[in-house]
Amino acid sequence: MSLPTWIGAGPPRTGPLPTSKVRLRTSFVEKTLLGISDFLRRGLEEAPERAAILEPRAALLAALALLVGISLSHSLVALALVAVALAALAGLLGLGLGRTLWRVWGVVPLFSAAIALPAVLNVSTPGPTLVELVATPAWLVRIGWPPVLSVTTSGVGVAGLLVLRVGASVSVAALLAGTTPPTRLLSALGALGIPRAFVLVAALTLRYARTLAFTVSDMHLALLSRRVRTVDAKAERAFVGSRMGVVLQRSRATAEEVHMAMLARGFRGDYVPLFPTRVRPRDVLAVLAAIGVGALLASAARAGIP
Repeated sequence: MSLPTWIGAGPPRTGPLPTSKVRLRTSFVEKTLLGISDFLRRGLEEAPERAAILEPRAALLAALALLVGISLSHSLVALALVAVALAALAGLLGLGLGRTLWRVWGVVPLFSAAIALPAVLNVSTPGPTLVELVATPAWLVRIGWPPVLSVTTSGVGVAGLLVLRVGASVSVAALLAGTTPPTRLLSALGALGIPRAFVLVAALTLRYARTLAFTVSDMHLALLSRRVRTVDAKAERAFVGSRMGVVLQRSRATAEEVHMAMLARGFRGDYVPLFPTRVRPRDVLAVLAAIGVGALLASAARAGIP
């Protein structure tokens, strides 16, 4: 079988191929799906490579002790010191100091400060005036508002306490998630007395969410590979709506197949941890140290630490 004559017609092309200066527009749906699939793919690739610093049960108990101490603390200085120590510990453990700071303190203040913003005003937190803002309208004064709307030192302290509590708590959670794989954390929950049905549902939900996200991403990638031009947002929404039924059917089929596979492998309703571990002396020391730090945080304000 020979090639058509028009394929080899004309002189051979030399030099670089012509390039187009037109850049394809990436839609919001495509950006979202690509971001989700990339996040899940990186999580699946990094999870088996991470070695747990502490035994999962010890890590979970230490994190709970720190979280309780942070939630009971009323000392700004103590909370700030704990936040700095947690960020430094994340850098020492190889989690990336800059990435940890950005994930925690680049996002947390935006939400917690927005919630705590009304607390800085003398309307909700009376106290010594720090900054006077504006005069209060007469109709608001008649219903009990102060004549001048101002920022109080007590309100700034309350808002700062909330932001530091949230930031330190998120730092503990990020440190726990970054040093212990999710599957081992679920095993630790089962070993600490959490109902096995809850642990089993959480483990299946984690796996199924990843599988479902990859399925949606593959469907969108298949659509892009068959498309020769960009489409408008209306067509993107139509695609999403048409695929929702397909995803529902696939999810039901996947759930039935997974359940049949579990029964074929001897599943009878009991959750068996995949990673049996032993408690080491350093795990005990870490838990005791976390309990001590939590107790110090809870009693820092009583000890006179502002």
